[in-house]
Amino acid sequence: FLPWNIHPLELSGLAVDMQQGYLDLLPDLPNVSKVCAALSERLGEQHKYHVPQREVELWEHIFAKLGNWNCHKLIRLARGCSALRCHHMLQRSLGKMGLQHLARLQKVRTSDIGTLFQQCNVGSIGVLALDCEGYDCSILKGLMSHCDARPLLYPAWIWFESNGMNDQLFGEGTEERTVDELKQRGYQVWWGGGYEK
Repeated sequence: FLPWNIHPLELSGLAVDMQQGYLDLLPDLPNVSKVCAALSERLGEQHKYHVPQREVELWEHIFAKLGNWNCHKLIRLARGCSALRCHHMLQRSLGKMGLQHLARLQKVRTSDIGTLFQQCNVGSIGVLALDCEGYDCSILKGLMSHCDARPLLYPAWIWFESNGMNDQLFGEGTEERTVDELKQRGYQVWWGGGYEK
């Protein structure tokens, strides 16, 4: 999805995550800004469900030392699975190990994608890639609301998860409705989730 005629280090973009620690682990690229923000459909406040990094590292070390690779794999899930409200898969995994007490809820301010675009002076988008643990469709709803009034800001490509997590959080059919709304705006499904019809 990235242009072949431009060197990757010459591409500009944003890396957005609500966990500053995740952003800190990313390489520093010359034209990419790292933005610590919790994105949703609109501005507001919600709770972030996460396991603190130090706890993840501690339990990874313990399970590695014990040779318990099944639990090591489950606790590693906590590295990339912070989410707004709740992350059911992470919650179940922690419960299997008796470590559900490690999860924290922390109040965070949420931003809509239009506000993020304005704050970061976004003028165009080649690829919008989302992996937002069930909030992909909510963010895309905000994107459509913002871009309907500014059609030139619609991304050339949109990549997002359609694995049922959006439906769990926002009701059955959320993912299918989102795909249909994107199709109404001229997008085509290239691959994924059974929505290629």
